[in-house]
Amino acid sequence: MTEKEGEGIRDRILKLMEKANICTKQVEFHGKIAAKSNSQATGKDRISELPDAVLCHILSFIPTKYSVRTSILSTRWKSICGSVPNLDFEFEQMSTTWKEEYMSNYVGFFMFVDWILSLRDSLDIQKFRLHCYCRVEDFSRIVGWICTALRHNVVELDLCVYSDNVVCPTFELPQCVFMSKTLVVLKVKSNCITYAPPTSGCFPSLKFLDVKVDYPEDDSVGELFACCPVLEDLSIDATIRDALILSFKVSAPELKRLRMTFFSDIIVGKDFMYDISINAPKLENLDIKQDSLSVYLFENLNSLVKGSVDLYYHYGQFWDDEVSERATVLLEAFSNVKCLSISAHFVEEGCLPAFDHLTELKLVLYDCYRWDLLTELLKKSPNLESLVIEHKKDEECVKNYDETESYSKYVLYSEHRWSTPESVPICLISHLKTITVRGFEGYPHVKEVAKFFTSSHQTENQTKPRKPLDLLFKEAVELSPKPENSDSEAEDNPLKKSLRDLEKEVRSLKANSNGETKAKKREPNSEGKASLYSVFTNKAAAAADGSGRKRKELTKERSNMLKDLSQDMEVVVSHLYKEGYFKDANFLFVNGDRLDFSCFNNSYGRSFLRFAVESFARDNQPIAKWLSGSDLKKVALLGCPSLARKSVFGAKRMRKFFEIPEDKVCSKCVLKQSCKFANQNVWNGGAKNLDLRDVMNTITLYALDAVPPELVVPGEVKSSVSRLLKEVLKLSESTL
Repeated sequence: MTEKEGEGIRDRILKLMEKANICTKQVEFHGKIAAKSNSQATGKDRISELPDAVLCHILSFIPTKYSVRTSILSTRWKSICGSVPNLDFEFEQMSTTWKEEYMSNYVGFFMFVDWILSLRDSLDIQKFRLHCYCRVEDFSRIVGWICTALRHNVVELDLCVYSDNVVCPTFELPQCVFMSKTLVVLKVKSNCITYAPPTSGCFPSLKFLDVKVDYPEDDSVGELFACCPVLEDLSIDATIRDALILSFKVSAPELKRLRMTFFSDIIVGKDFMYDISINAPKLENLDIKQDSLSVYLFENLNSLVKGSVDLYYHYGQFWDDEVSERATVLLEAFSNVKCLSISAHFVEEGCLPAFDHLTELKLVLYDCYRWDLLTELLKKSPNLESLVIEHKKDEECVKNYDETESYSKYVLYSEHRWSTPESVPICLISHLKTITVRGFEGYPHVKEVAKFFTSSHQTENQTKPRKPLDLLFKEAVELSPKPENSDSEAEDNPLKKSLRDLEKEVRSLKANSNGETKAKKREPNSEGKASLYSVFTNKAAAAADGSGRKRKELTKERSNMLKDLSQDMEVVVSHLYKEGYFKDANFLFVNGDRLDFSCFNNSYGRSFLRFAVESFARDNQPIAKWLSGSDLKKVALLGCPSLARKSVFGAKRMRKFFEIPEDKVCSKCVLKQSCKFANQNVWNGGAKNLDLRDVMNTITLYALDAVPPELVVPGEVKSSVSRLLKEVLKLSESTL
């Protein structure tokens, strides 16, 4: 049962408890419960028909003070209530007057918690949640509750403890919290808890840690993150009041996500309030939000793929070389990410590193800033595909100007805030697909920005050259490099070799300056293939064997080099043609609404087809997670469809995704003697997501029967390939 379903049933439980309260009042005032008449009025009680385990699970989603009330219903409910694995206590009333009514509720809350914990006996506690304000004299009771939860093997501990004392005393988090072997999730928010973790053996099982400190008296919290051997998710939220320099040292070898938020109640200026060191070799997501630029030291951030930087303090005149250096160090840590969000009032362009791997960018601009940061980011992000530009208002921007009127006239609504770049960034020409602009309604300079993006796109379409036919021929015979690699074909393709021989004959004909060809007998080449001269003159070939049989055999041989497209591939080609993936294919022949599939029975047609398939896969990546796992695994277990580098690497990435050992596949592969990558795991990155391009490149080679002759594809694999192709097309249509 999911949490959402549990919440739905929880509402019904609460209604049932309301009825229980009514019944309790009837007992107090009338001495008995009219249970029979109440049951007839409300109809059948379906909740009570549920098994005890299900009812106990439902009660675990509601606060303990409500779940306890169900014990009045019957002896069965009393037993169920005592078995609820989660304990949730909350008392968030705060009063500085300590009136009689408030004190009564306060004392009642503490007595209630003591009573519930005394009834646990030997039962384990899955989750212990305590949110309350408390007096200094009750700190010891809270420490006792925490220790009791730890003795009952608590897995999740959620503490939100605040003291409303002006001069806030503190108490230490018990040592048993740091040494617990069952604790997996720890959340602490407090203005009165301090930390003194041990030097070794800290948090042996903790995977999720969320800490919020308000106005700490010292930097003891900084040592809390220095030794977390299995921690995967960390959130730090700190607010300081005095000129205290907090030092945070994060050392977690398994950490994957880190969120840090820092805020200061004093005027920050250029004085830093935090000294932060991060060593997390597996960190994938880093989110930093603060009002001042701290001194950062980053180590081993090689796995970072997503990041967010939010500098919401208005530096203005405080920006200098020292602040610039800190900004450079901070942004350099994100230089290899694929997704990045930047929000800042001001960042110098010189602080930006090159973002060569960046594909998704979100830029949040405030009123005070010009568009220079955007243009500089575009220049340094050559592979950018998605751009979001968002505007955010902040009163701090106005405070930096003497008069609000001049600020609106010369800054906010000025048409001169945008300066068109001298050259168009390469990402606008080659990769950028989507641009989203939010929150700039009514600002005149946005029109200039829109004109720039529009003109850049038109320039791209107008200047895109159409490839000459002679260049297409040279690419087919590899006399000129192709823009896209055709690695899926073996280098000894017989058709390629034949085309190379014919090209040499063309060169020899062009070399005759007189335009006449000497009438001499040309010998057949070593492989018995006719020359281009014999094809045109019809003389030398006839003299070679005295008949036209050899030429007929040659024609038959060439026609059998590439088989006709299978029915599955004809469906794929028709779909790709319909979606516009062959718009640049000048070799296609269309008869009415029908494609002539014989256009693909040559090397160039097949290369263009594989390029179109890869483009289709790149555009429809989200559907990869919905493909049949059993069919994909059958294809992956067969091995590599060819020895080309691209095919081998793609097949190995598929095996990595399904955690198939390389030696298990390579030891049975008939191509292993000629493979340079046998038994090698060439993919060192993570394999969390299946790449649809790898899938389509692999199954397309099988569907085209473009595999080495010694590789026999079993019938069950062919069936899996057919099902996968149909599944891909069906899913792509449903996501349009």
